[in-house]
Amino acid sequence: MSYELCKRINLDRKNNKIKVTCASNNLRPLAYTTYEVFENVKDFDEKLINLFVCMENGGIQISTINDNTEDFAYAMWKVREYFRENNIDRYEELYIKSKNEYTDRLYNLIGIKRSNLEDKTDRDYEDWKTYKDWKEKQDKNYVLDLERKVNTEINYEIYGESFEIFKKALNEKIVGEYKVLLNNCSPIVKLGKYNRGYERFSYSYDKETIDALKVSYKKAYIITKELSSSRIELNMVKV
Repeated sequence: MSYELCKRINLDRKNNKIKVTCASNNLRPLAYTTYEVFENVKDFDEKLINLFVCMENGGIQISTINDNTEDFAYAMWKVREYFRENNIDRYEELYIKSKNEYTDRLYNLIGIKRSNLEDKTDRDYEDWKTYKDWKEKQDKNYVLDLERKVNTEINYEIYGESFEIFKKALNEKIVGEYKVLLNNCSPIVKLGKYNRGYERFSYSYDKETIDALKVSYKKAYIITKELSSSRIELNMVKV
């Protein structure tokens, strides 16, 4: 699967721009570049929900945690928590549903006669060919606007609730430093390298050690989510 490794996201509502610093996971050495995304979209919230859906579907993945990306990583964990609490299947109920809704609505909107072949894969291919033939005869900007409109409608309908959770978490401001404790007593003193998630950590048996890792609330939350397991209980406490 191809995706973008992201180490910075700049939200500029005033100038209606979203810029990302990303590198393709398929290329080595990694070559990070900064570029604007969804530049043809006029509404900033529409840009933002497109970014959120890309992150939710795995097209954009945080590659490092820093003062910028921890807001986004934290917000995505809050969304996953919402999905888990509400027993939402992210793949079937969101990703697959949105893809099906998009093609159905788009094809119906322009009046494409749908294939009646028995095999679904064959039907989908025939429908796509019919749409492709129709598309080639239309004004390019008209088609782009139509596809964008339908895509935005589907995003808000299917991802709307989780998008609101994402935005709220993204804008949360919680002051202070926190440390993370193993089994409520041993503080983490060092983290392993971040690779789309923390995998390892070191801790001290001295609960009051001055070497305890002190981080923001959001980063502490991310650590507890990514490193906790059935065998490892992590808690965060304010310093």
